[in-house]
Amino acid sequence: MHTYFFIVLPTVLALENVALNKPTQQVSDSLSFPGPADRAVDGNTDGNLYYGSCTNTNEQNLTIQTWWKVDLMGFYKVSGVEIFTRTDCCSSRLKQFEVRVSLVNPTTFPSNEGQQCFHRTDEFPASGLYINCTQPIIGRYVSLFKPDYDPLSICELRVFADRAVSESGCLQRSTQPTSADNSEHVPTQLS
Repeated sequence: MHTYFFIVLPTVLALENVALNKPTQQVSDSLSFPGPADRAVDGNTDGNLYYGSCTNTNEQNLTIQTWWKVDLMGFYKVSGVEIFTRTDCCSSRLKQFEVRVSLVNPTTFPSNEGQQCFHRTDEFPASGLYINCTQPIIGRYVSLFKPDYDPLSICELRVFADRAVSESGCLQRSTQPTSADNSEHVPTQLS
């Protein structure tokens, strides 16, 4: 009689940055120090606004609360977000904000669309920070909202996720299912 031992190694799946070079929008663009919204997903984490890798909203229109968003162009199960802010100055601008993940495009801010990934009250470190969502969230849009009348500068925002659409074309659940079925039959053509 032979005894066999099998060693089972865990599989580690690396999540990718699904926001890289995807369409973005922000509340406004600065007139004096331009920083369009797409700079937050250009792959460059350089924190110096003057080197052209940071967003910068209009500092002269401080009657509107600031926001930024990215369209992931598909449905993803978002696990976490990594954010880099300015290192040349003004890193204190990135505090008191929330990041949300939603299936539909948020058109007003603050928004109740989707689910909150996380809320940050203290100042963000200029060196950048990765934050896990409180739980994986399925969505197409990731938004950052700051209920403050202060310019917003993001030097890079990475969204780490994996595809949320199964081989059958159905969206997977955001939370653990209670039955053996681990997908919801939702058409993938949602906008």
